[in-house]
Amino acid sequence: MNNIVKKSHQFVTGRLQLTAREQDFVTLLMKAVKKAADDIKYSLNDTTENFEYERIPTKFSFTTAELAELFQVTPSALYHSLDELTDSLMGKVAYLKNPEKGSFEKAVLFF
Repeated sequence: MNNIVKKSHQFVTGRLQLTAREQDFVTLLMKAVKKAADDIKYSLNDTTENFEYERIPTKFSFTTAELAELFQVTPSALYHSLDELTDSLMGKVAYLKNPEKGSFEKAVLFF
């Protein structure tokens, strides 16, 4: 698994209060979204100006082994870890800086 993730300046400087496990999970999702967007973009030879963000899927699948490795738990302990993680993330708000307005805007991470 490629462990390099480039995050936007707004995301890095945003006001997020995530645990290490939550940050790992958000990074995993960001990687999945980026890969899906790149697959669409390059398969259509599309450019950023014409890219249709609505085409990015909103559901992603991960293997038990992949998630167990990420969270450093056994496959049998994974369900409990994911249950706690998703309960914690539901409704969490991130404050991301909008450079055009010079202020922070609220964004709900998961709902």
